[in-house]
Amino acid sequence: MVAVHDLRTAGTTATLGRCLAIATRHLHRIWMFTVVDSWITVSAILDRLPKQHYDRTPADELLYYAWKVSTMAVVPALVNGRSFLADGRDSYLLLTSQPKRALGLQLGYSAVCWVIGILTYVGAIAVIARSGAAADDPHYIYNTWRHRSSSRSVSSRW
Repeated sequence: MVAVHDLRTAGTTATLGRCLAIATRHLHRIWMFTVVDSWITVSAILDRLPKQHYDRTPADELLYYAWKVSTMAVVPALVNGRSFLADGRDSYLLLTSQPKRALGLQLGYSAVCWVIGILTYVGAIAVIARSGAAADDPHYIYNTWRHRSSSRSVSSRW
């Protein structure tokens, strides 16, 4: 997305090859950030899952969202070859110059992720409930779907 934006701003046609050329110039730094961000994100997601001893606090949520908001400009800056320090300054400038827009984008993105996550849970529960197989069978979802697909293929031939 950053490469497309940069190319269009420069008045150049955004082709796949040009975008990949821009995006892969500083790939090692982008991957370094992605690994850290993914670790923080996955840890937060796993902390939110229902478990016996739920210990996630509102402070944990605030720290998570502070991380997400404070790193909004990091990926675009890394794609353009700027340092991590410059990336932090870009995020700070974005937050101070357009706080409503920056926070609105992050909150909107977070809301969409929550909706998708909840729909995924509901869908998974519905699939398991409809499968009709014994829950103690370790392969009951696979066996149920395999059986259904094979019976469909046989009946569709007739």
